Amino acid sequence: MQQIRTVSIGEVQAFLQNHPGGFLIDVLPPEFHVQQHIPGSSGVCVFETAFQKKMRALVPDMAAPLLVYGAGGSLEIAARRLYGYQPVCRRA
Repeated sequence: MQQIRTVSIGEVQAFLQNHPGGFLIDVLPPEFHVQQHIPGSSGVCVFETAFQKKMRALVPDMAAPLLVYGAGGSLEIAARRLYGYQPVCRRA
């Protein structure tokens, strides 16, 4: 299973500044993304069967900087389903 490390808000801000071509992914269901999300993030629901296909379409370069955020079990599921992507950080 992919190791995903938790980062602070400051580290999220640094990620966004230091990786202008990086990807910020909200793995919660679309209804949560619509209600509240980090500006500039993309919603790719980890609970959908097409999650990996959607990730590959959005982030074809598996070495691209990637920061994933969600809540509860969504991050653990994302860790299992993001096989091959590096580096990966998360914000709970």
